Parts: sequence; C-alpha cells; structure tokens
Amino acid sequence: MKKPVSIFFAVVLWVILNGCYESQIPLSSSQASKIDIKLVNYWVSIPKKPGDSKILLAIFKFNENEYLITWKESNGDTMLTRGFITDIGNTRILNIQNIRTLDKKDRTFVFFKYQFDNRGNLLARILSDDNSLLKDRTFKSPEEFYAFIKKNLDNEKLFGEIVEFKRGGKFDIEIR
Repeated sequence: MKKPVSIFFAVVLWVILNGCYESQIPLSSSQASKIDIKLVNYWVSIPKKPGDSKILLAIFKFNENEYLITWKESNGDTMLTRGFITDIGNTRILNIQNIRTLDKKDRTFVFFKYQFDNRGNLLARILSDDNSLLKDRTFKSPEEFYAFIKKNLDNEKLFGEIVEFKRGGKFDIEIR
C-alpha cells in the first residue's frame, strides 16, 4: 500500500513537471492568515495537451484562517490537506500540508503561488526544488524561510509551470 503523502507528491510532480519543495515548516503561522473567499470552490484543471489527466480540487473554508483542501487526479486516491495563505507583498502563497497521516515526517508542507486571471480561473505555480536556489536547502524557522522567499520572489526559477484551474460543478469526494 502506498503512503498517502507519496501519492500526493506524485500527483504534484506529474502536474507541475518539476520537483516540489517539501518543508517541515510553513512560511508563516496559520493564525496570521486570512481567508481568500475566491479560493473556496470546486476547481477542475485545464489540461495543457490531449490525454492529460484532469485534477479535481475542492477548497472549503475550515475556520477563519484555514482551508480544508481535497485533491484528486482522475481515478487516483483523494488527497486530504489543510491550507492557509501567506502574503508576501502582493503575492499570495498557499501553504499546503498533508493531513491524511499522523506520522510527522509525512505531514510536510508544499507551497503554491496563486492568482486569478481576468476570467476568474485559478493559476497556480508550485514552489520548486528543481533549481539551485532550493535544492537540498532547509530552513530553521518560518521567519528565515519567509525572508528567503521574499528576497527571491521575482526569480522565475523559484516556481514551476503554471497549472490553470476553472470553476467546476460540484463533484463527489471519496476518502478511503
């Protein structure tokens, strides 16, 4: 049986076509986060080429600071995560943590810079370790991590390819 976190990161790697940066610490505390109500919705990825799998993404407001996020690629398992936003200037970054396990080493964070286009579609780019900036790099605190990202935010190598999502109709969520 595959670990849920392994499936989650396999999906992320497949979608973005870059390595994702995993961290034991977030960019900031969830307590400082504010909900972006535009994220709360059902989303379906827009395939870049014929044959690409669709990703179903459901984002729910969990409390005043956090989201409950489910992620499913075609016929794969549904990933269950929590998320919250870190604002760095005008850039919004989702801190997403796997919560389908109690094993601390598997409850790592991945990070998506996001924005909305003029049609209301969600554009997301994953923080990538597929570059010399983050390869094999760790941070001791959220403050150190935040400062690093802020300093390098304009470096195009920091984030992977854009994945576009459009609002979709409601879909069933099955968690096993």
